[in-house]
Amino acid sequence: MGVVRTLRLKAERLRRRYFPERQLYFRANGDVRFISFSPRAQMVGLGACVCVLSWMVVASVTFFNGDASVQEKERRLKEMAQDYAKLDAEMQRLQRDVVSAARRLTERQDYLNSLLEKPTSDVPSIELPIPSPEQATQRSDLQSFFFRLTGDGWRAVADIDNLSANFETLDEQQRTIAAKLLSATDSSIAAVDKVLRKAGVDKNKLLSLADEAALSGVGGPYIPLDSMDLLDESDPFNQLLRSQSELERLQTILANAPLQPPLDNYRVSSHYGGRLDPFRGSWARHSGVDFTTLDTKTPIAIRSGGVVRTAGWNGAYGRFVEVDHGNGFVTRYGHLRKIMVKKGDTLKTGDSIGLIGSSGRSTGTHLHYEIWFDGKPLNPMKFIKAAKDAVVLARADVSAP
Repeated sequence: MGVVRTLRLKAERLRRRYFPERQLYFRANGDVRFISFSPRAQMVGLGACVCVLSWMVVASVTFFNGDASVQEKERRLKEMAQDYAKLDAEMQRLQRDVVSAARRLTERQDYLNSLLEKPTSDVPSIELPIPSPEQATQRSDLQSFFFRLTGDGWRAVADIDNLSANFETLDEQQRTIAAKLLSATDSSIAAVDKVLRKAGVDKNKLLSLADEAALSGVGGPYIPLDSMDLLDESDPFNQLLRSQSELERLQTILANAPLQPPLDNYRVSSHYGGRLDPFRGSWARHSGVDFTTLDTKTPIAIRSGGVVRTAGWNGAYGRFVEVDHGNGFVTRYGHLRKIMVKKGDTLKTGDSIGLIGSSGRSTGTHLHYEIWFDGKPLNPMKFIKAAKDAVVLARADVSAP
């Protein structure tokens, strides 16, 4: 009881000290009035103020917490949007990669098939389990093809790994075939080079002259073959394309080169190179081959198309014709009895240029025949001896090794 009494006395002293009875005075029109505030009223008012302030504090805290929650939600939505944008970019990248890989494999297969007479068991057929390029551009098709929505979000479909493995297998098979075709092509180029060297013609010089002639009349739109890996020098397809191009150029050149003799039936009366001059009896250089025949009216036919550069009298050559066959090849025909062409005529294989004769510095009816390459005379008999092999090579079509 003493403790309770003591607490009551302290509470009373605090009440009297902090909450004594107070009056609020008003003066209006000379009259003075006042309002008295009892200690109880003061305590009740203070309690009300504390409650209002507490409510304001709680409301402010709640408001700011709610705003932070909204900001957090907005942040998460922004991150989700960024993740979706990344996913969309990844989907588009996968689309481009798959379509590009499919096209590359298809183009390679078409190219390999073009080098073969018909598909063989060594050439794998391509059945691509992917949308067509047109279908692949449709977002819905691509999304359903590449991704599925799981509890953890969008995930790539496992079949992509299988598709990639299939592509790698096909790529490896095609590279193996390309390597075999490259070996066969290089062997054919080596055989052509051997024929040319026997005839005294440098392969690289021949191709260079052919390129110079070709550049005088070429054109068309620029369509790069990047899908055939042309930038990769070590890629077998790149090497095969280059080797095939070189072989085709060589075959075309040989098919139109003056390899065959201009007479069907002939006998060589004087060979190319050093000989005793028939008039002076001293050694002299003979820059061609002399052909004789029993028929003194035998027509002379060119063995590859060309343009007549000269047709007329040419001193010791007598009646003389010179034909430009292109690619650095020129043929000359001397001692003709009759000329049947004129300068500027365009001739095709088998056309007659004149009749064999004995005009000019000649001891009898014969044809003086010369072959020039890159401004220098070559031995026509080397061309004639290599003609059979060269024609076979020119007609050959490289197929499966």
